[in-house]
Amino acid sequence: PTAAEERGEVALWCEATHGAQPDSGGGAIAASLHALATPWKQEDQAAWLVGLTGAALGVTAALRPHEATAERPLTVGRQPACGLRLQDAEVSGQHAAFWYEGNTVMIADRPGSFNGTYLRLSAEKVVSDPWPLLPGGSLLIGGMHVKLVADKGEGEFAVEVRSTKDAKAPAEVHKLSGDKASIGRAARNQIVLNDQLVSSVHAELIRQSDGSWAARDLGSSNGTCFRLSAERTPSEPFPVRLDQSVMISSGAKSCELQLMKRLASAAGIRGRRATMEDAHLVLQQLPPPVPNAAWPQLAVFAVYDGHAGGEASDF
Repeated sequence: PTAAEERGEVALWCEATHGAQPDSGGGAIAASLHALATPWKQEDQAAWLVGLTGAALGVTAALRPHEATAERPLTVGRQPACGLRLQDAEVSGQHAAFWYEGNTVMIADRPGSFNGTYLRLSAEKVVSDPWPLLPGGSLLIGGMHVKLVADKGEGEFAVEVRSTKDAKAPAEVHKLSGDKASIGRAARNQIVLNDQLVSSVHAELIRQSDGSWAARDLGSSNGTCFRLSAERTPSEPFPVRLDQSVMISSGAKSCELQLMKRLASAAGIRGRRATMEDAHLVLQQLPPPVPNAAWPQLAVFAVYDGHAGGEASDF
């Protein structure tokens, strides 16, 4: 046996198809493959943080339940000791932390960054669920900060709008009346944001039955992001969904990280063949990478053997 077979990372084709009759076709073979015991263990499963923009572009880091814990989270920041290091002046020395709670990945802005950590409410052009927005809560919409504040009257609220490009400029204040307030670039919105990154009708604020407010992205191109905590204030933990994006800092140099699920595995299956010319292997698991290391790219490929002539080329 090869070293890979001894480690249990591959299974011989004859073992995988044990019990399948030669004339039974691909169905029995497929059933044998599904019944094959997998060597994957829970601690080997990994979620991946993949950098999409800014200083995070091309950066990847693995999150595993037994490694990224609340006591020993994967830290993100500018310091060399961080598990995911981002070399950008807008990123704090230690900016944010990721860890597992059960099967859920959690994030917190810790110990309290200067430029903030943001959760994107939904993917591009996907309407989000309403997100609770408490007084003092802030949204990043395009290049604008939109902050909910309590107005002078009891039960009255307003929105303060500031540009990420000029933090010293005075805020625009919009009082909230009614049960909804749309936000976007078009003049028909209740809150108009003059920014090219903002969609025509980008998001909305919704008054809940208890009088509180929630934010919802209406399927914008560039998304609506919720700031986890105020400046230099540690945040409470928030769950991160698979395929959800996290923004480290805001503005033109913001670093976008996306949580993805990649299984380092490969498998092969073939249809009915009258003859078996070669030895075949089913690859179930590649050797796991070292902690917090990852592959910058993932390739998926298939090889179509040409021994069967025209039938194989048309498969």
